[in-house]
Amino acid sequence: PLFAALLGVQALYQFERTVPAAFGAAGRWACCACLCLLCGLGVSMGCFLRFNSGVILPSEHLIRALLKSADAFSLLLVLAVAGGILLIYIFAGRFYIIKNGYGRVFS
Repeated sequence: PLFAALLGVQALYQFERTVPAAFGAAGRWACCACLCLLCGLGVSMGCFLRFNSGVILPSEHLIRALLKSADAFSLLLVLAVAGGILLIYIFAGRFYIIKNGYGRVFS
């Protein structure tokens, strides 16, 4: 789990670096937040809807299943996972791993 979290932080760092400078710092953080929300949605789909990549290819089935299963708990789970990923990225990625140069191992 620790290696997966570090690899995820590095991937989010690489993603943030690819966002054009025209978006500015706020735009880059908004893109990272959207990516974290999508990760949270993916965790929710995998845990509760039991979807895998072969099942979600027909998008109308996915959309119907997501709308049918949408409740307060699912939304809270998506937000909690997204917030957790962002917190790990902010604290571990920004202040420790990337600032100390360990992020260059994966470059």
